[in-house]
Amino acid sequence: MDWTPEQISELTRLWGEGLTTAEIGKRLGISKNAVVGKAHRLHLPARPSPIKRTGPRPQVFRQTATVRPSAPRIAAPAPPPRRKRRPRPKPCGPWPTSLPPSACR
Repeated sequence: MDWTPEQISELTRLWGEGLTTAEIGKRLGISKNAVVGKAHRLHLPARPSPIKRTGPRPQVFRQTATVRPSAPRIAAPAPPPRRKRRPRPKPCGPWPTSLPPSACR
């Protein structure tokens, strides 16, 4: 999309007023993603998150690495040997989709 200088000045004015990107897009006749992209390229100040949090933010507890004595490792049993595959039978059937009848003998 090509931005005209008038659209850019209108975008910066509406951005400064605190309108949502969707509302700015509606007024300018463009998508909200175009508004977000142009605001980013113009280095306009970031907006606060519209998600309202209720109550205190949950704390994240991270465990520190603890060294535990390891138990002796027991080797896993070996997998059973693979069975050999039987050879595929010759594709004998109605000629011309398979081998000719003389090759199936």
